[in-house]
Amino acid sequence: MIRNFYHSKDTIKYLERRYGCIKNNAIRDDITLIKDISTQHSLEELHMMKRRIKNSLLYNGDESYISNHLQPTLLGYIVSISTLSISVMTVYSNWLQGLFTKTIDLNKEEIEQKDITELFNLLEPSFLFTVVGLVIVVFFIIILLGGWLMYKKKNQKTSIATHYVIIIDEAIMNIEKDTLKTSE
Repeated sequence: MIRNFYHSKDTIKYLERRYGCIKNNAIRDDITLIKDISTQHSLEELHMMKRRIKNSLLYNGDESYISNHLQPTLLGYIVSISTLSISVMTVYSNWLQGLFTKTIDLNKEEIEQKDITELFNLLEPSFLFTVVGLVIVVFFIIILLGGWLMYKKKNQKTSIATHYVIIIDEAIMNIEKDTLKTSE
């Protein structure tokens, strides 16, 4: 594997492959990493890395509408799904009630009151409301879980990129400080 910055396609992946993951680094680990980066890269390379990471932060950062407006988006989904589900349930319930009413009107002489009561007990909406409510809750939980996972993954990527920007800034300052000492 070539560990040259000029052969890499992604700056963060290059840094992670070359220096390891910085996710759980302590300050002393960061200081060692800054020294390694500042001795192994030129000032020009560090500025190039910094620009690329900042550009990826701007491009993948907090620009997405859904990531910035997750709660209103979820609220819109739950309202639309709830309205649609209850509307379908109401239409279906009214259709069944109309069907039973037509059946009773056609067979008035043959149907007893007891049979009519049993037919309308079949139309009791509590079961339908329970099923529709359960579907709405399950759908909402799935959307909420998906939004949370999306937010967590995106937040982790931006956190790592921001950490690398800070480390590269400190490496640049380290190189500039060393050049000032050697010039004096």
